[in-house]
Amino acid sequence: MIFVPTNKTDDYISIRDAAAQGIASRSTIDRWVKSGSVRSFTSGRLRMVSRADLDACVAAREPVVNESELVERLAKRIASAAPVLSAEGRAKLAELLR
Repeated sequence: MIFVPTNKTDDYISIRDAAAQGIASRSTIDRWVKSGSVRSFTSGRLRMVSRADLDACVAAREPVVNESELVERLAKRIASAAPVLSAEGRAKLAELLR
């Protein structure tokens, strides 16, 4: 099945980058794509996969004791993927979050 994202707000990542970030192994992501659990498309030589679908698959395989534990796991995943901010960037972010 060929999937081409129609919504530019969809967030996609290469399988290689997803594996490098520790989301899941390349073989696991390939298996999720083949099963239809993760939407994907090919861009040049790269297979791009939906971050939202990856997060859903990871959440489904990781037992969650309570909602606060889930929030903490997701916050750690987001923080580990975030770029390092300069002092100016941190100030801008703090202002936005007020």
